[in-house]
Amino acid sequence: MAMMVGGNSDPLGGGNAAKYWDEETIVQEIGKNAFAKYIISDCKKNGKRYINIREWYHTQNNPTWLPAKAGCAIPVDNAIALNVITAMARTLGLEVTPK
Repeated sequence: MAMMVGGNSDPLGGGNAAKYWDEETIVQEIGKNAFAKYIISDCKKNGKRYINIREWYHTQNNPTWLPAKAGCAIPVDNAIALNVITAMARTLGLEVTPK
């Protein structure tokens, strides 16, 4: 289920995320453990679209989820995104056939 959020996922992590993305739609959240999760989101910055794959964390003392440095933002407007996704699929042992 996709969810719109107000541009809060910093691709560099470190808590400066509040105003980084112009638009962000969370596509999926995947739990890692009690204190960490991965968020895959469709983001826009200055009119360009990105797939953002980022680890988020919180501590025992602070329940607020924060973006970690672990992750990447891949531009969607070129072949890089397709090449990265294809490589990820192959890494998982999935058969990839071009159209």
